[in-house]
Amino acid sequence: MVLVAVDELKKSPEGWKLRLKLMIPDEIREEAIDKLAAKFRDYSFSAGPRGVDVLVSFRITEPWEDETVHEVVETIVAELSLFIDRMEGSGGL
Repeated sequence: MVLVAVDELKKSPEGWKLRLKLMIPDEIREEAIDKLAAKFRDYSFSAGPRGVDVLVSFRITEPWEDETVHEVVETIVAELSLFIDRMEGSGGL
């Protein structure tokens, strides 16, 4: 199981900027980045000193959108965790 940690969440003029850290072992890091980038095209992935850095920008603009910022972050973390767990379980990493 890969640990996904919120490194930074800040408001910007365009919406919200989120930086996550994925604690992925060095030996599978590059393969993981390639597969994550192919699946999550709106996110930016790069190798960091302790794993993989993920940058995500998003907006909550419509008044009927009932998810809070923290719920959106939780959803992003859950999606990444599930995808990585499935890759590991299927031998894809």
